[in-house]
Amino acid sequence: MAARQMEEIQRKLAMLNYSKANAPARSFLFAGMERYALLEWLFFRLLGDKSPLSQQSLQGDAMDRDATARIQYLAEIAKFLGITTIIDAEAIQGRGSYEDLV
Repeated sequence: MAARQMEEIQRKLAMLNYSKANAPARSFLFAGMERYALLEWLFFRLLGDKSPLSQQSLQGDAMDRDATARIQYLAEIAKFLGITTIIDAEAIQGRGSYEDLV
């Protein structure tokens, strides 16, 4: 069941022209750079160019941020969008990591 859901999510990401839609499903589920890149892409797709949050140009300097700062920034965006009610870094990071599974 979970595999089917991940295939559907990847299909939808491909329809939205996400460049890494074919990345391994596990990389989207667990903490790591691929998950954070996907969340950034989705958030800015929702926010558009006119958002005050896009003024910081996360797209350009995302790789320069350390993981903690990146997670915090994504948590702030999630709260701004109403996805979470508080700035919740754990909701962004998730539990566990891909490396823990390997």
